[in-house]
Amino acid sequence: MRALLIALAVLVASPVCAAEPQKAAKKLVCHIRGLEGDPAGSVEKGTVRALWEPHIATVQGEEAVYGAGGDNEVPGTSETIYGGVWVSITPTRVEKGKVTARIALEMTRLDDTDHESFVTSSGRVVRAVGTFDCGKPVKLVGQEKINGKQFWIEVTIEELGTVAPKASAVVPASLLRAVAPPKLKPSP
Repeated sequence: MRALLIALAVLVASPVCAAEPQKAAKKLVCHIRGLEGDPAGSVEKGTVRALWEPHIATVQGEEAVYGAGGDNEVPGTSETIYGGVWVSITPTRVEKGKVTARIALEMTRLDDTDHESFVTSSGRVVRAVGTFDCGKPVKLVGQEKINGKQFWIEVTIEELGTVAPKASAVVPASLLRAVAPPKLKPSP
């Protein structure tokens, strides 16, 4: 009887939580180009080389990431250290052909791998935070000219449409990147 009274007291004291309707999230695609060469040149003229060009789908408020590189073993340990390029884009608001976003370019290189027990690395992080035009590239310079070459990325964010949430299920954001949005039945 005592357990029943405690359970009843918990139910009465707890606020009733009504599910609030979820807002529809805008689906976006982030085009990322990693470029190397003469900043005044072009891919068409052969003076700029495109190293990679992924297209990553995300939704407003969710981070899209791309990495080129990999983990490297630290001698004599089970540890690894990342060497390469990491790009993250978090669009937070899309409105009237503009997107507010955080864009980060992180570059890490292994400096000293000749030691038997450790590896050193160095890196650089370049960030852009602000409101950008949808469909127009944003350039972040990662490395200034070395031997006449420069490394930079161009990020273009485009709106694909709206993903309406299902009332019966919450789909994790990571799945929204991997699969098409659920098909909703039209209202009668």
